[in-house]
Amino acid sequence: MNELIFESWKLVVMIAAAIFVRYITPTLKELQKYVAQLIEDLKEKRVTQWAIKGVNAAEQLHKAETGEEKKQIVTETLQGLRDEIGSNLTDKQLEILLEAAVRAMNEEKKRLEKKEEGEGNG
Repeated sequence: MNELIFESWKLVVMIAAAIFVRYITPTLKELQKYVAQLIEDLKEKRVTQWAIKGVNAAEQLHKAETGEEKKQIVTETLQGLRDEIGSNLTDKQLEILLEAAVRAMNEEKKRLEKKEEGEGNG
């Protein structure tokens, strides 16, 4: 009788293992991929935010330097951050983020200048 119960439990465990392997393991792998992508997206977002902050800081703190010198300062800062957080962004992608941040800053400057001109005329 004990042997029958033991064999029954072995069968239950084998069926449970088969179900786990068949249905749960693929789901866990997909979840792992999703979480990895989510983490990478957060790292990219963090670098992007620092690109914007870096461009604005360089504009304020390094007024006497050329645009290329400012770009080099921010690029080095972003590369350090990227390496620190383990992001997969390439140097080219960092350059694109940096250029986008500069463009956004310049557009904001123009918008504020137009707004000030409108208030001055009104």
